[in-house]
Amino acid sequence: MFFGWSAFYQVTGSASAALVGLLFIVATLSSRQSEGASQGQRLFTTPTVFHLSLVLIMSALALAPPSSMYRPAAAMCVVALAACVNCLPLAIRLSRLTNPSHWSDFWCYGAAPAAACLALVGATGAVWAGAGDAAHFVGLVLLILLALGIRNAWDLITWLAPRRPS
Repeated sequence: MFFGWSAFYQVTGSASAALVGLLFIVATLSSRQSEGASQGQRLFTTPTVFHLSLVLIMSALALAPPSSMYRPAAAMCVVALAACVNCLPLAIRLSRLTNPSHWSDFWCYGAAPAAACLALVGATGAVWAGAGDAAHFVGLVLLILLALGIRNAWDLITWLAPRRPS
């Protein structure tokens, strides 16, 4: 199923794990903020950590030695479905913000990750069904989630940095 993909999943998993760790450090260092900045930090940090953690979990599942071809694919499909359960309500909540800090907030923190999670459900379902190139599609979706996570982490850090208390 994912034969020959170990280097890809090691790199994507390691990158996402490192970014999650860095986000925890940034969240800790910027924890003393005004109430408005603190609410924004909570709203945008959680989905960023979640999407990067999703890449890490999916990479770990892809690297796990399979006892059968279908167990890792089934686990990946369940994780992808759980991600949709998390992403879709967040996208709806972000679409209802009356005063977003930037026009890209809904698209990069809400809509694009939700679409990627839906695509991940389809990709992992195709792997579970034994479709030939499904592993390529899973890899592509994970790269999209990793790129979104990098973009969102950078956006969050540059938004938090000027708001540090003096």
